[in-house]
Amino acid sequence: MITRFTCSNFKNISISDLEFGKVNLLIGPNNAGKSNFIRALSFAANMTNTPNNVDSGFLSEIRRNGSVEVIRHGAQTEKVHLSWRILLDNNPMDYTLDFQLKQKSFEIAKESLDSVKVIGKNDRPFNYFLFHDKNPGYGMFSTAHKMGSANRRVHVPAQTDETGLRQFDKLVMKNEDLLKSHYVRETIFTMLEALRSYFLKFYSYSSSQFDFEKVRQLQEPTVTAKRLTKDGSNFLNVYRYAEMIDPDFSERFLNKMKELITDLKNIEIVEGLDKIGMKLHMYHSEYMLSEVSDGTIEALLLALLISLPKELAPTLLAIDEPEVNLHPAWQNVLAKWLQTSAVFSQCFISTHSSDFLDAFTEGFRNGNVNIFVYDPTGKESFKPLNRERVNFEIDNGWLLGDLYRVNDPAIGGWPW
Repeated sequence: MITRFTCSNFKNISISDLEFGKVNLLIGPNNAGKSNFIRALSFAANMTNTPNNVDSGFLSEIRRNGSVEVIRHGAQTEKVHLSWRILLDNNPMDYTLDFQLKQKSFEIAKESLDSVKVIGKNDRPFNYFLFHDKNPGYGMFSTAHKMGSANRRVHVPAQTDETGLRQFDKLVMKNEDLLKSHYVRETIFTMLEALRSYFLKFYSYSSSQFDFEKVRQLQEPTVTAKRLTKDGSNFLNVYRYAEMIDPDFSERFLNKMKELITDLKNIEIVEGLDKIGMKLHMYHSEYMLSEVSDGTIEALLLALLISLPKELAPTLLAIDEPEVNLHPAWQNVLAKWLQTSAVFSQCFISTHSSDFLDAFTEGFRNGNVNIFVYDPTGKESFKPLNRERVNFEIDNGWLLGDLYRVNDPAIGGWPW
């Protein structure tokens, strides 16, 4: 899971060393930067998830974020800094990515992976690899870290328009010194594979990107749909694949939807004319997806993400404004799903719904939910909600949504 995150000059986001837990909420009005926060947090994951037939995952993600618009307006430098502290198998490490606009194109200025723990007699954390810093077009790997062992660096040429995470396999195959190094092969390679695997199962969605009309359409069946697309259009095939690999999935999914639709009896995949669809059975009627509301479609998509089998489960689930289209009562249920789900190890949710916030009050009070609020006056785009500042109100029966509705200065939220 991501335990800390730092970002500067990415769109309108500037934050320093924010600490995260399992459930993390972003609160703020429109244009506060909630969506951009999730884009920044998801940058390395989206880059890593770019199909292998694309030349540069890094440049693809730059383009997805608007190319030159990725740089904060009015920034004194054209360099973007992103740093994730990630806990993998109880081993904390810092992955850093700096990139800049240079001669009308973007290039990576620095990429590194460092141990958080100081090893041996070093006075600073051990560096596993470092690319481009002070030497553009080259990277270097450590070959040993045990005390007393020689730590000869292996230098390799590397593209400045692609990350080491995506070109590491090619670098190893082309360089005999890397192949000969047992430490590089057994430790660093294993570590990079674990980091890539983490990012590959990092799911990021925005409710505004869901295409409800495509979800409603009958789909051609496929057995390769293991991940819900950004627009949700392959929902039926992901559902069908989850059913195939997990005999308990359909019941788990149905029970979640019954919490929202009280007269729901069953959900089934139906087939005909070489297409598949979904039918919802109620006590007195039946509905195909083409007959249900946008809110029901969105609820089905969210229930899927929170019910996935272990083999398909995300390491991190990020959703921008999941409450859109949902009835306030359904928002309450969704909040419960997010706080109790064992499918993912961590989630990030952006919202400006007071009804949705209400359901996180107890989790926040108990320290199980972290909340970050927009700060229009400070240097940081978001800051942690001060628990001591709101504990008195919560102890006296106020809910988080109540504080949001009255525009309490500690939580803010309203645009005026």
